[in-house]
Amino acid sequence: MKNKKLVAIIPASSILLERFGGGMSRLCGHPMFLYSVWYAMNEGYVPVVVSDNEEVLDCAKCFLADTVRCDSDTDLFGCIGGVLEEDVYGDCELFALLQPTLPIRDPGLLREMTGLFIGSGSSDTSCVFTATGVNLLGSMVYRYTGEDTKPNEFYGAYNADKAEKRFEAFNGNIVVFSREAFEKTGNPFNNGEGVHVYDTTITQATSICIRLAEDLAIVEGIMCHPMMHDYNPINNLPNEYRYRFLWHRLTPIHA
Repeated sequence: MKNKKLVAIIPASSILLERFGGGMSRLCGHPMFLYSVWYAMNEGYVPVVVSDNEEVLDCAKCFLADTVRCDSDTDLFGCIGGVLEEDVYGDCELFALLQPTLPIRDPGLLREMTGLFIGSGSSDTSCVFTATGVNLLGSMVYRYTGEDTKPNEFYGAYNADKAEKRFEAFNGNIVVFSREAFEKTGNPFNNGEGVHVYDTTITQATSICIRLAEDLAIVEGIMCHPMMHDYNPINNLPNEYRYRFLWHRLTPIHA
């Protein structure tokens, strides 16, 4: 069996495909989930595409990614468990979860997050995830209007002493977690124990999630901008991968 220490799990279910009208949705000419595959490769991770769709699995194999068939891949925790059960990943203690609907990621970010696990004094780390910071400019106060009060009706009231509060909202882009934490709780976030937040507020584009077919055009426009060149993982693929890709007699990759 291969000794795979760093594994990136990429869930790509049929439901995800059906959301965009069936078939593999393409971003800048390539199946959307492949951008997560290429990002994982650039970051030194072995990409593992998990799906119940044979078309997706066959495509992933052609692009040199590992695959795991899992009928429960719409359940992220079940998807993770399916990968951990594979003997080939028995030596892997660190995993990343890369959603295929968030294709824009900071180059090098996954490597930085991984360093929080293997650096000195990081033995208490069980999970690291990307987040977007949100400043609280006021407090939500229950609206009371006597007999006319409606359940769950709120209004925003500015409160100066709370203006400096800040929330860190998970943006769905990257989660890195340990096998031990997941097996302990069945949750990659380990119920909040040993969890570190990695603020990515500066790069707002990394929080864009493709939920509708129209979103594909928006993300394509962003990725084609010259300033976003390094954020497109296809532009950072090593020549070794391109040679192996050509060896498999597939269409050459063009940046």
